[in-house]
Amino acid sequence: MEPIGIGLIGGGQIARQRYLPMVRRQKDARITAVCTAHGDSAEDAARRLGADVSWTTEVSALVSNPKVQAVIISSPHKFHALQATEALRAGRHVLVEKPMATRWQDAEELISAAAGSKCVAMALPYEHVAQLDAMLECLKPEILGRIVAIDADFSGSGAPPGSDWKYSLAESGGGVLV
Repeated sequence: MEPIGIGLIGGGQIARQRYLPMVRRQKDARITAVCTAHGDSAEDAARRLGADVSWTTEVSALVSNPKVQAVIISSPHKFHALQATEALRAGRHVLVEKPMATRWQDAEELISAAAGSKCVAMALPYEHVAQLDAMLECLKPEILGRIVAIDADFSGSGAPPGSDWKYSLAESGGGVLV
């Protein structure tokens, strides 16, 4: 059986440290195409992955590539929902990094595209973290009243310390969910 062809959108830290090593360990999947905003980085990533890996700066080109059956989206946050929606509409399975969306309307469009598709659409899976599980156990309306927002920092890797990407229109495209 031919391995599943995966298109990788985004070539930053998450792609390099999480997804490339994961896919390399799989016998039934391989990266067949790379898409980044800058041609030089896309070409470099494709070259490092292998001679038969294509590269592009256009999401539409990646999702229309017949060698791509599934897409991993690890681009900047503000593009996640739009790119995942485009991939689903092109008939590609999708794994989208967190956050799934930064704008409510984009989230609704992604959900609609997933519901209307025969493809699998998965937002980054929730991982059980003891601190989060304990916090969620306490966050019950009967204890605290109506909860309208939650923000937690577990000091994990990701954005640089002091980054306000979640609340910055310029960095996130709208904040946590605008």
